Amino acid sequence: MAKIKDVFTALSDPIRRKILKMLKENDMTPGDMIIHFDITKPTLTHHLQTLRVAELVRTQRDKQHIIYSLNQSVFEEVAEVMFDMFGKKGSSGNREARVEKLRGIEMETSLEADSDREGQAPITVQVTEITINNPEPTTDG
Repeated sequence: MAKIKDVFTALSDPIRRKILKMLKENDMTPGDMIIHFDITKPTLTHHLQTLRVAELVRTQRDKQHIIYSLNQSVFEEVAEVMFDMFGKKGSSGNREARVEKLRGIEMETSLEADSDREGQAPITVQVTEITINNPEPTTDG
């Protein structure tokens, strides 16, 4: 798994968040992506490299093109780490139980690019709450 620091660094930039949002809809080549930004190809390459280091994207070569796709498993792994850090005390310590509980976590992330922040310092992310939607089974009687 990528380092948590690399994931949050990658998510801190509005251009990279917009790239992730586009990849959520469709796999794309850098040529497909560049038309959505007012940046140079080397700048896009830098952003894509940051996303690769954080393992938020996967690449696949198709003849002369590199196709980027979203790697959703990293988001699940980060959610698991967050659950381990901030979950209820006394919750099960085995990985299988944690993964099962994570299936009920709904994580909403705004991947909208904030064009007003371009060139400014990175955004600091602070997690204040994790909601787990995993109701306990009920017994009748």
